[in-house]
Amino acid sequence: MTCVASYVDPEGNIFMGGDSIGICGGTYCIVRDPKVFIRRNMIFGFVESFRMGDILKYDFQIPDHPKDFSTYQYLTSIFIPTLLERYEERRFLTITDNVAISNVFLLGYDKRIFKIEMDMAIIENSKNYDSAGCGESFAKATFFLLEKSELSPKEKIEKALNVASEFSLVKPPFEILYLSSDSGLNSEKREQKIKKRKNS
Repeated sequence: MTCVASYVDPEGNIFMGGDSIGICGGTYCIVRDPKVFIRRNMIFGFVESFRMGDILKYDFQIPDHPKDFSTYQYLTSIFIPTLLERYEERRFLTITDNVAISNVFLLGYDKRIFKIEMDMAIIENSKNYDSAGCGESFAKATFFLLEKSELSPKEKIEKALNVASEFSLVKPPFEILYLSSDSGLNSEKREQKIKKRKNS
């Protein structure tokens, strides 16, 4: 019962926004902790499970991206298996018919948006935008209608979330972040260079 929406501009900057609703049974509250956040060179937006959000945000060591691995190869063969291990250690996974079931989240990385499905499959939309949660259809329809408009990516996300809040269980305030196109990959060498610059 939420919506996160993401948009990539022509330069490869990734914008992502999320609402603030938290639902328990027949009641809801407005939560303080944002559903979108940046870690290393990745931007995340989670839906449904705040427990999953806590693991992704505070309790998961993002693995390095080997320089000879493509982005998709890295995500499927290193990132997802490492995350699955962490989920299992924290007893977050549900196993159904020998398939690990989690919750959906959006991942922005290397100028691209990926949707991580409940079975941990990685889906990349052919469009330069995507969304997740109960309001995702409204958000996608809004992005489609605004595709040729001169609104900024942030304004498009605001419109998408506002439309979703009008017709589904999505509530403001909206948190919108952006990951710069020059953020690069999650390589160990890059991290060391950044630390050296900070210390110099």
